[in-house]
Amino acid sequence: MRLLKSMLMYSLLFSASMIAQDYFSEDVSQPELKDGFLEDRSGNLSFEQIEILDYLTDKGYDPDQLHFDGGEVVYEGDMRLSVVALNLEMKLEKCQGDILKQRKHDNLVTDVENLKVKFDWDVPSRWREATETAINAFNSLEGSSVHFSVVTTEQDITIKFDHLWTTNAALGELPLGGSPGSRVRINRFVEGGFNSNQRVYIMAHELGHTIGMRHTDSQDGVHVEGTEATDDYSVFNTKVGSWNGFSSGDVIALSSMYPQD
Repeated sequence: MRLLKSMLMYSLLFSASMIAQDYFSEDVSQPELKDGFLEDRSGNLSFEQIEILDYLTDKGYDPDQLHFDGGEVVYEGDMRLSVVALNLEMKLEKCQGDILKQRKHDNLVTDVENLKVKFDWDVPSRWREATETAINAFNSLEGSSVHFSVVTTEQDITIKFDHLWTTNAALGELPLGGSPGSRVRINRFVEGGFNSNQRVYIMAHELGHTIGMRHTDSQDGVHVEGTEATDDYSVFNTKVGSWNGFSSGDVIALSSMYPQD
């Protein structure tokens, strides 16, 4: 009799728990993606993230190429934007109203004549040498005011040697609020697979991102006047190539964006 009562009680409790689970459980199916955004965005993204995605889309960024990674927004795989900096820029635009909104793009650097670059202590010498070669190439460009220098303190841009959960060789941050992107992060998981010429190409590419260069072979961003619609030799194409200097189109673009006085 006791055994029968115990079995009956267990059966009732189990049935009740299943009913409660069905009643209170939420639908955890994956939401549909629509135009790069979660269709039911309110349940999957914070209000802050929705604001940032809308803001960047209004600026001309492709929403399909945007996603969040911790405190950063990743764009086209190797360009990163700080969420904190984006929030600050959004607040400044709201305060200044139409003054900033009249500008077609605000992703250029105010002063490129003294861009200070610092290496973290653990950046290997092979990447330091590649970066210095890329810096010399930028500094030698005719008609452009872009000038980088290597410093040990008070840097604008830090070169880091990081564990990145991506197949990208490196990630460069885009400028915000008139300042250059603050970091170039070399991916220590894959960095050993590149030769010396490729390392220079990579660092020239990523340093270009810090001053506002976008991918040449992408449909996003504004077409720089005077350059061809496509350029197979551009250092700013998405695929890693072998360093052979900047293409003529790269030189025109950098000189147009940052002309010498």
